[in-house]
Amino acid sequence: MQLKGKQFQQLQEALLGAFPNRAKLKQMVRFGLEENLDAIATGENDEDVVFKLIDWAETNGNLENLLITARNEDCGGNPGNSQLKRICEELLQGQTAREQSHTLMNPCKFDLTELIAECRNNLLGKNGIVGFALPCEDYTFLENFCQRLLDEFKTRNIKKQPHLSLNSKYTSVSQAIKLIQQCKKNLKTGDIIYPIQISNVSTQKQSITDFWQQISVEFKDDDCKHRLIIIMWGSEDSIFPQSVLQLNPPDFTESHVVDWIFKVSSSLGWGEDVIVQWKDKMIKACLDERKQLKIGSVYYHLNDAINLLKLKQNHTAEAFLQELEILADV
Repeated sequence: MQLKGKQFQQLQEALLGAFPNRAKLKQMVRFGLEENLDAIATGENDEDVVFKLIDWAETNGNLENLLITARNEDCGGNPGNSQLKRICEELLQGQTAREQSHTLMNPCKFDLTELIAECRNNLLGKNGIVGFALPCEDYTFLENFCQRLLDEFKTRNIKKQPHLSLNSKYTSVSQAIKLIQQCKKNLKTGDIIYPIQISNVSTQKQSITDFWQQISVEFKDDDCKHRLIIIMWGSEDSIFPQSVLQLNPPDFTESHVVDWIFKVSSSLGWGEDVIVQWKDKMIKACLDERKQLKIGSVYYHLNDAINLLKLKQNHTAEAFLQELEILADV
């Protein structure tokens, strides 16, 4: 958390009012922050000491702890000071809003709703092996898709394995089976997501079929208490096993862009004019020659925007849009 100049001044004044006795301030810092005030904030007077205390907390990532501790009576804080209460609540609420916006900004929150709903519907109540065919060869999309599944089923102690390429040049069927067999121990305690990249070469069709038949026998539902979720992914013309549930290929639209930008902008307190400008910039940056949104470009834009907002938490909307424009031109 980083303070603006006025916020820093208001917090300094509030702490001085709540702790007019240097000894009380020392106790709060020692009990709540487990630090020696004299070691982290020295000065000729109380104003200097409190200034350096806030600066230390801000620099070392302890500002939120300071705000909480300063009002915690069990840690020597002063919960009865109204000025301190107001500024601490204001700053902590702002921090919560930023954390919520960062959660919304996660690229895996962009669209995917229908795909994840279909997966969830086909996973509930099942054990053993469950297969999905994902007709999209964009690796960034795969990673975000898997992360969204992890988020959906986090209460089941679910984990993701690194992806395998089922291809005679890289990993044969027998090698893939042996690698996946190593998951049996982990399946005793939770679910596992295992992405398998497949080829669109027709000569690989039999290998893909053999793989699915063998892995299905290896992980029958009566042998597993949890789920082995195989995500077979490749281009739209890849040949997937018939018994694997084939998902629809992702199709990002302008409405998805507006929905994501609206939620993030609203969480940051930005107005409709910002939403429109940001939407126009994103659409322009991500359209291909067919006037369709390119999946890879969408994720590049999302990551650029997220990095800007996280690195500069006090960004104004205008400054953010200007820097986004600069990145788009690079």
